[in-house]
Amino acid sequence: MFEIFSGAKDPQKALQKAHEYVKEGKVGSAIKMLENNQTDGEDSFDLYLTLARLYFEIEERTRAVNALRQVKAIVPRRTDEVAAVLSELYFQHPSIDSADFLLELYIEQERYEELMKTLRNLSERETRLLITRFEKIKQSLDDKKVVSAKDCEQMVVLATLQFYVGDGEKALDAIDPMIDIEIYRQKLLKWAQIICRERYNDWYAVQLLIKVQLATQEHNAALVQAQRAAEKFPDSVDSLIVMISSATPPKDLEASYTQFLTDLYIKKGDLDASTDRLLDILQKDTKKIDDVIKGLRELERINPKDIKILYALGDTYLMAAEYTLGNCHNTA
Repeated sequence: MFEIFSGAKDPQKALQKAHEYVKEGKVGSAIKMLENNQTDGEDSFDLYLTLARLYFEIEERTRAVNALRQVKAIVPRRTDEVAAVLSELYFQHPSIDSADFLLELYIEQERYEELMKTLRNLSERETRLLITRFEKIKQSLDDKKVVSAKDCEQMVVLATLQFYVGDGEKALDAIDPMIDIEIYRQKLLKWAQIICRERYNDWYAVQLLIKVQLATQEHNAALVQAQRAAEKFPDSVDSLIVMISSATPPKDLEASYTQFLTDLYIKKGDLDASTDRLLDILQKDTKKIDDVIKGLRELERINPKDIKILYALGDTYLMAAEYTLGNCHNTA
């Protein structure tokens, strides 16, 4: 039914013969020809891609994905071509196995903008099954002392899936340990930016981005994102206080961080902490006296009978008057 080449395997001749079989409608013979001439060298690259397409054609989709995984391992520098073929097959007929591998390839290539597009083609049931698969992988990582790049990429897949189905809290829990590992932070930053853009109404997605920005020393961007979050998500105050309190911004941003943290305590209604922080700001920089008075007056509005606030406000007014008189005297 099919030719057997004499001697060593010949992927190129086998590929040519397989194409002839396909034209004759003998797909099974073409597959057998290719299978019998597989090698572990780059000369089999096109053979594997063709074999994957033929497996897909006869609805052997798991075998198609496995063929692509094999050739990717054999010729990793041609991953772009493997991803292109897999993407083409996946969007013709999505499946869990092809989605799994495609997500893996996109994350490896840092093509994070493709992740949500890929997931939109899965059914809800398929998505849940994929989540279960990666949750089992997460459990296996609990006892590992060294987390590999592959482990990190798999947790990115899991977190992406969980963000996609609206389970941001679990997503953040899955990726949190990875943020602590310095060598993975820059990649996580790129991914977090995409997730936050896709899930802009999800507080957990925003929280993810702020955490990664702080971990990568993107302090100005983190502060801007946190300030926006404080306005957009009323329930974010406690989490923001924890994150901003633990930050170590550069000298030029210390005052801004301190002021924002004070604003958060005021928003939370923690009057004692807010008062203490305002007085601390004043002690460090008397030029901030107008901002401190503004903050204390806001606290007075919230609780006009709080003795600590009233005394602090009175003392600050006196200090402001002395400060003004001192400036006038120096000018004269």
